[in-house]
Amino acid sequence: MEKNLKILFAFILLLLLMLVIGSVVSRPKQSETPDIVIRPPAETPEKTVSNPPSRTSTFTPTPFQSTTSTGTILPIKFPTNTLVPPTPFPTLPYEYLYPPVDQNSYQRVPLIPQPKKQINILVLGSDHFGDRRGYRTDAIMLVTINTKDDTVHITSFPRDLYVYIPGWTVQRINTAFPHGGFELLADTLEYNFGVRPDYYALIHVSFLEEVVEDLGGITVQVEKTLCDYRPDYSGQYCLFPGERYMDGATAFWYAKSRHTGENDFGRNRRHQELLRGIFNQALEIKALTKIPKLYNTYKDNVDTNMKLGSVLKLLPTATKLIDQSRITQYFISQDEVINWTTTGGAQVLIPQPKLVRDILLQALNSPTP
Repeated sequence: MEKNLKILFAFILLLLLMLVIGSVVSRPKQSETPDIVIRPPAETPEKTVSNPPSRTSTFTPTPFQSTTSTGTILPIKFPTNTLVPPTPFPTLPYEYLYPPVDQNSYQRVPLIPQPKKQINILVLGSDHFGDRRGYRTDAIMLVTINTKDDTVHITSFPRDLYVYIPGWTVQRINTAFPHGGFELLADTLEYNFGVRPDYYALIHVSFLEEVVEDLGGITVQVEKTLCDYRPDYSGQYCLFPGERYMDGATAFWYAKSRHTGENDFGRNRRHQELLRGIFNQALEIKALTKIPKLYNTYKDNVDTNMKLGSVLKLLPTATKLIDQSRITQYFISQDEVINWTTTGGAQVLIPQPKLVRDILLQALNSPTP
């Protein structure tokens, strides 16, 4: 009985990880971008660093056009659950960050109200386990599960977001977990974006390759041509738009490729394409029959703080996710950041608090103020 429960736990968690399929791409509707005035906050919130200096500069972010595989943006219907806390709706201490930035530029933002019967799981991808020195979490996704409405929202955070990591320094967000584990990354998300995840699942990158092999390969709808060096082919390898069959090695190469003009934003799109293929293949072959093999892959490649009881409570929602309209993908994209090169030569992304918060308000099922 205990073994069966562990297998069930593994399979449900696998389903949760496969939810990042990007079946609907949504972001808040934005009008033409106006000039943004940088201004100090009206009052000083509780914080662990000193206040930022007054700013009088203005700037206009460079427009960035993004497309989706469907070419459609669907409206979001907010649930009518009772929110905690109810009123007043918290406002940001400041709306925009303008480079250059340092530790004094960042302030703690208020928590975003969320409905009851909702949990947030932080899904992280890395190529190292065990010794945490020298590795980073290059995939960061917040999975928001509402068990009342049986919906799942997934928010992708770029690894190069330049944020204040509480008690440490200003650095890329993908350095927080290696430096201080889940608690420090949770602190970082809470401080900078007003959301604190309940759980985490850290996935080894080889998990993708092994799961694809266990499923017998997958069919992926490739949106854009990708040509890059592939070691097992001793040269450049290309995939062109359309339905493409991929074995585990090809899927791994497709996910990891970085030498494209799209940078991490393109990698986020390819991850969605791959996981959509995994999800569809799992449904087609009835992956329950593959549980023993999937469990062996899971136990060696996933580290999580979720207990069996917490996962079992998600089963009723998981069983309804065959209806992919219940799943919505959100992005922190080029529209919500400013590209900046630090004095040390590092290329980073400075998040714009108001624009990021507009996305998270939807992703977390929070009402508009």
